[in-house]
Amino acid sequence: MNGGLYLDMTLGLLGGVVIGAACFAALWWQIGRVRASSRPGLYLLLGFVVRSVVAVGGLWLISGGRPLPLLTGVLGFFLARLAATRLVRPRGTEEA
Repeated sequence: MNGGLYLDMTLGLLGGVVIGAACFAALWWQIGRVRASSRPGLYLLLGFVVRSVVAVGGLWLISGGRPLPLLTGVLGFFLARLAATRLVRPRGTEEA
């Protein structure tokens, strides 16, 4: 492996974390506002589609279509998911 590949993979990981954090923050924001919606199902479906397009498109852009940066981007996305679930878990609850 050369230094350029390490840089690509590191940027992929960081980009995946940023994209994941943005997607899960958007989900948190959306869930907080779904009660006020007159059509919550449509609202949730539209939000899911937008978040999915942003996540897949963003991961594809940061990877440049190359497999290793894409995999590290997905890893970063899952790390953001792990952090988000730990942040919103009520205090005092343990993992099963």
